[in-house]
Amino acid sequence: LGVVIRRAHGGGRPPESGRALLEALDAARRGDPGFDPAALRDREALGRDDFPQAVCRVGGRLAEALAFAHARGVLHCDIKPGNILLTPYGRPMLADFNVAFDLGRARAEGRGYGGTLAYMAPEYRAAMAGQPGGSADERCDVYSLGVVLHELATGARPQPALSTQSAETVLPSGASAPRQPGEVAANLGAPADVALAGVQRELAAVIRRCLAPDPASRCQTAGELAAALSGAWHLLAARRALPRPSRVVWWVSGRPVAAAVLAGTLPHLVASVAQIGYNASEIRLEGEQQRAFALVAVAYNLLAYPFG
Repeated sequence: LGVVIRRAHGGGRPPESGRALLEALDAARRGDPGFDPAALRDREALGRDDFPQAVCRVGGRLAEALAFAHARGVLHCDIKPGNILLTPYGRPMLADFNVAFDLGRARAEGRGYGGTLAYMAPEYRAAMAGQPGGSADERCDVYSLGVVLHELATGARPQPALSTQSAETVLPSGASAPRQPGEVAANLGAPADVALAGVQRELAAVIRRCLAPDPASRCQTAGELAAALSGAWHLLAARRALPRPSRVVWWVSGRPVAAAVLAGTLPHLVASVAQIGYNASEIRLEGEQQRAFALVAVAYNLLAYPFG
């Protein structure tokens, strides 16, 4: 998956559809994939998706695989693009359970932790370092899958919180550093909220929830994450099926507060200009009266407009 992400996002423009993933997959393919009629539908469905839908589809399959492992007491502990294989038909396969373990048995045996720093949940890193508050459960894998989804959706990981010095402190516990030299310190990814600003809000909301620093704020199970991604896919499909809004509707939906202020004040401003003009032509006042009237009008409007 890491190879496909780099190819799909390598043109400088975000991919527009699931077909971009398939093209990247075909470009990286080695050998004859053979023909699998049953899996052909997976490829056709992925090709029909727009890109956020494709991310939801791939992420949902991975979340289902993760739920299968968790139901059998297995934590993966090293979810990253390099440990996810893609079939020629676009189906993701969660692989490399090299550092996976049964959580209950690991506690009983006092076994250490392992994984890749850039994809670790904060509490998992704390557990590796022997710091207070460290823990390892299913939500650590949910966080790691959230980092993968962020990378798939934006082409970059969320900004790592570790510096090179802190990474070296934790590494002896059995974690593998990212393969590129200086990858942790180089901060290859943008902060999550900045990078996700260009992602459809339905998908971005799911990714942000996965990346919540507090485990209680994340999806509590991989099955819950799979359901959230399925829901996001259907919302995105419904949006594609609806007619495209006009520019005015698009502007209003993107700036609801500004639109409400404008709608609330513009009619009153127009009416005030008309009323002031009418008063000026119909009401004859002396100089002192005119000054008093102006003060009253200004004072009244200063009170009436905010109250209205």
